[in-house]
Amino acid sequence: MHGTRRRSHRPEVEATRLRILRAAERLYAARGFDGVSLREIAVAASQGNNNAVQYHFGSREKLIEAIFRQRVAEMEGEREEMLAQAERDGKLGDVATLIAVLSLPHLTLCDARGHHPHAGFLLHYLVRRSPDGSGRGLAQAFTGAPAMMRLLALLPRLLGGLPSDLAQTRIMLCALMFLNLLVQHDANNPESGDPVALARHATDTVAAMTAALRGPFTAD
Repeated sequence: MHGTRRRSHRPEVEATRLRILRAAERLYAARGFDGVSLREIAVAASQGNNNAVQYHFGSREKLIEAIFRQRVAEMEGEREEMLAQAERDGKLGDVATLIAVLSLPHLTLCDARGHHPHAGFLLHYLVRRSPDGSGRGLAQAFTGAPAMMRLLALLPRLLGGLPSDLAQTRIMLCALMFLNLLVQHDANNPESGDPVALARHATDTVAAMTAALRGPFTAD
């Protein structure tokens, strides 16, 4: 009986956790991690208990990691399919194809207005996790996401003329470029997103990212 009761409450608990995750993501995207209190997140998630965030996640750091992991998981299936298609097409060695796999799944992470709060959240997250501007040390954050891990292993190999640290930095800067596109799009369309215009800009940004990755290496 007790086990049955626990299972009956699980959907409600998961729904509450999701509301907290989405509210926190939105607030963190707008104001950064240090500009938002856990109490504010609880209020934004319509939780009567001000300690709801601590109850469900334990701490701010665990909440931040939970947002990141959940969104990675949401994009993992699409990235897996895109990589499988690239392999069938013989394009795993094509920089533009891999940059598309890295970037385009973010377009699906939109809210009811067509905005992309995860992009703003992830900008803060990446800077926090990698303050030197490189991607070093980030790979462990994607444990449990084999498609993303595979992508991060493939991309640097295509930049064989670059030292490893510079290759990682270029990849990081390109990732930030696409996220900034989404943030700018949302800021320019406060009422609702324009998916047609965004798709056009996304295609152009992927081309720009590809050119940046392929740029010449100057040893001096």
